[in-house]
Amino acid sequence: MGNTTGNNIRHLRHKAGKNQKEVARRLNISVPGYSKIEAGITDISVKRLHQIARYFKVSPAEILSGVEIDSKLPEQKIMTELQAKLEHREQELFQLQVKLMALYKELKEEAKTKILLLISFLSCSLPDIFDGLTI
Repeated sequence: MGNTTGNNIRHLRHKAGKNQKEVARRLNISVPGYSKIEAGITDISVKRLHQIARYFKVSPAEILSGVEIDSKLPEQKIMTELQAKLEHREQELFQLQVKLMALYKELKEEAKTKILLLISFLSCSLPDIFDGLTI
């Protein structure tokens, strides 16, 4: 494995703010076993490398090289950006729906008032309209 890989794993652990006991427990290995991985004493299997990479949310290549790799493909970046834009638009749509419902409620109340005024006007005026009519 080489000590470089162990040092990279140690760096990831420090960056994550974890101690060896926490990481070892999550990886389901003993603390001395994990310590030997970081020290470069124990070689790790490909399976263990992938397990550690998943735990720290990095690629196995990043662990082996120590270089942060942007593992997102251009298509994935585009999808992530589009998802963020979609979420923003959905939030805007929701806010507009709230405003529309408030305006509808106001309009409904205003319409009720106008209808009541019209009914009141017609009820007062109807006898006058029929006064001159003969059937």
